[in-house]
Amino acid sequence: MGKKLSALVKQNLTLCFRNSLIWVVLISMIIIVLFVNFLVPREYETTGENYYLDLTSGRSIETHLKELGMSSSSFMSDLEELEGLVSESSNAVGVVFTGEKEMPSVEVLYNFHIGPEQKNIINVSINKLVGTINDTWQDDINISFLRDQALPTPRHLATVPVLLVFEVLILGFLLVAVFLFQEKGDNVIRAYRVTPGGTHLYILSKVVTFLLLGFVYAFGILIFTYGVNLNIFNFIILTFLGFILYTLLGLIVAVFFEDISGWFIVGIVLLTLNMIPAISHQLPSFAPSFITWVPSYHIIFGYDEILFPTGKNLNPLFASLLVQNIVAYISCYLLVNKKIIKGVF
Repeated sequence: MGKKLSALVKQNLTLCFRNSLIWVVLISMIIIVLFVNFLVPREYETTGENYYLDLTSGRSIETHLKELGMSSSSFMSDLEELEGLVSESSNAVGVVFTGEKEMPSVEVLYNFHIGPEQKNIINVSINKLVGTINDTWQDDINISFLRDQALPTPRHLATVPVLLVFEVLILGFLLVAVFLFQEKGDNVIRAYRVTPGGTHLYILSKVVTFLLLGFVYAFGILIFTYGVNLNIFNFIILTFLGFILYTLLGLIVAVFFEDISGWFIVGIVLLTLNMIPAISHQLPSFAPSFITWVPSYHIIFGYDEILFPTGKNLNPLFASLLVQNIVAYISCYLLVNKKIIKGVF
C-alpha cells in the first residue's frame, strides 16, 4: 500500500511539473505576498475629517477645545469657509456651535449619505464633546470580556485568513477536477481499472499530492506575510483538515462530469457560494444561519483565531471538520468507486 501510494503521488507530482501547475502555484504565491505586503494599506483609514465653527459668545467652546489639544486647523473662521470645505469633500463633517457654552445649539453639515447608525454615532460623539466641555460627561461604563481581546489587527494582515481559505484551500477543489478530466481524456482511468490499485488508493493519491502542494502554498503565504509567531500546530491541523475536505468535495463534484466544459458553470457557482462567508468576515454582525453551513465560514474564523488569538478553544472546530472529512470521504469513495473505478455512468 505504501509503495503503491508513493508511486502514484510521485506520478501526480510529475504531471504537476509537466503541466506547469507547480509554477502556477508559485507565481500565485508570489503575487499574493506582494499584494499583502505592498498594496494593502497597513492601517485603517479614518472615516473623514471633522471641522468646527464656534459662534458662541467669545468663542468659548473653541478656546476650551484648543486647550484640550484639538488642532487649530479644525476650526473655521466663518460659515462660508466651513460650507466650502464640507462641499468639496466626500466625507467631511462640519459642526456649528451657537448659543451659550453651557447649553449650545449644534448644527451638523455633511455632503454624503448618512444612515441611521452613522447619525446615532455622530449624535453620541457630539453629546460627548459638549459634555466634555461642560464637565458633565461621565464615561464610567464597566466593560468585561468573556476572554482576552486580540490586539488591533494591521489592515494588510487581516487579509491573510481570507487568502488562506479562498486561495489555498480551494486549490485541491480545482486541481483534483483538472486532473480527473485530464486522466479521462488520456484514458488513464481505463488503464487504472485493470491495476490492483483500487478506489482507496486512487483517492488517497490525489489527496496526498494536492495536500503537499497546499502546504507549500499555505506556508509560503504565511511566512512571507505574517511570519511564524503563531500556534504552528493549530495552523497545520486546520490547514490539513480544511484542505482534505475541499479536495474530497472537489472530487465528489467532478465525478459527475466528463470534461471541464461541463464542470465549469457548476464549479464556479459552488466556489462563489463558498466565498459568501467573506462578507461575514468583514461584517461579523452579518451571519445568517445559511452562511454558517458553508464550510469556509468556520475555517476563516479559525484562521483568524490562530493568527490573532483571543483564547478561543478551536477543538470543537477541529472535531467538526474531522466529522465532515469522514462523511466526505465515505461519499467520495462510493461515488468514485461507482463512476470512476467501475465505470458505471
